[in-house]
Amino acid sequence: MATKQEDTKAEKRTPPAISSDNNKFRFTGKSRRIGETVVWQIAARKRLVDPITRMYISKGEKGGYIEREDNLGYKNGDTSWIFDGCAVMGTANVEGNSSICCHVIPRKAGEPASRYGCTVVDAKIIDNARVYGVDIKAPMIISGNACIRRRADVPVQMRR
Repeated sequence: MATKQEDTKAEKRTPPAISSDNNKFRFTGKSRRIGETVVWQIAARKRLVDPITRMYISKGEKGGYIEREDNLGYKNGDTSWIFDGCAVMGTANVEGNSSICCHVIPRKAGEPASRYGCTVVDAKIIDNARVYGVDIKAPMIISGNACIRRRADVPVQMRR
């Protein structure tokens, strides 16, 4: 029986097509399988600046993974970005000034970090919204200046 890794290598994949008006990102040709879905790594075609955090994405810098082109906005000066370690798929859409950032950290002490720090499926992330290291797997809209972060495992002292 072939291992999952061998199956991935044996399978020949072709990235989805990119629109001629998309000068924001390209597919690198690198793919991953998350469940039954194949996602493709992106790379910036030009320098991008996040207007909220002032973070720069350099031309050629590799980002996260998307299933298809319309998972990440690219029209009308859209500055949204999906950072490495993140995956966006299904009907999910990241656009506007929003971003998906993943600081892949273990969930519990001694537990290995997950392969993807953040997976977004069937959600819309718009405006200035930020998602940090959280899995979102339900139809929803995260908008405005919303910031969603993974809960830190910090001991809480109870007052009596």
